[in-house]
Amino acid sequence: MADFPDGVYSPRTKENKSGVEYDSTKRKILFAEDITKLDDEVVAIETFLSPKLKEADIDLFVTKKDAVDPPGESTEAGFPTFDFDAGKLESIFYLWHIPSDYKNEGAIHLHLHFFVDAPEVGNTIVKWQIQYKKKSDGDIFEFGTPLLATVQETIESGEDNKIIHITANINLVTTGINLGDNILFKFFRDGGTAPDDFGSDARLLKIHVLYESDKLGETP
Repeated sequence: MADFPDGVYSPRTKENKSGVEYDSTKRKILFAEDITKLDDEVVAIETFLSPKLKEADIDLFVTKKDAVDPPGESTEAGFPTFDFDAGKLESIFYLWHIPSDYKNEGAIHLHLHFFVDAPEVGNTIVKWQIQYKKKSDGDIFEFGTPLLATVQETIESGEDNKIIHITANINLVTTGINLGDNILFKFFRDGGTAPDDFGSDARLLKIHVLYESDKLGETP
């Protein structure tokens, strides 16, 4: 890479990520043959690599149903659902490997997509809960003292059958979660325990994951 010619400088305001200081003495040409194109390249690279949310789905049928109290399994219009009973604590388990483009300790959000068959008279609530725990290379595999996240969804009085509900963000605590880690998940509905007072199945369609990325992808 060549030095900037004498008297030539970039007019662009230098604004780096937090914790990174711009050094005006480091004047190097990257890939542009024409020095006037350098700023365009820098902007394009920064925009491409800037933190952004990426999406992933957890396929219900690669999860493991609880051996004692599993949700029911059925279909709607040919599409599979897991049906969580109103009177039991039914659960499913999943191990999620952190993607190779994850930003260390970046945001992770989940949404549950579900519907109900028979809305009741008067507003009712379905409450979903998630227990989760990070596991890194060299850790003992166990699930003691996991973190807990909850979200509840109101079923409006007399709403049409099978309206799809997408829960609000379920925001995980990501301190210490890094590239190459795994997250152990337990998803469940504690039906019949306040404030969950909806009296029938909540039929889960899918679990949607959003995670923060700031890199092209690395080998863990």
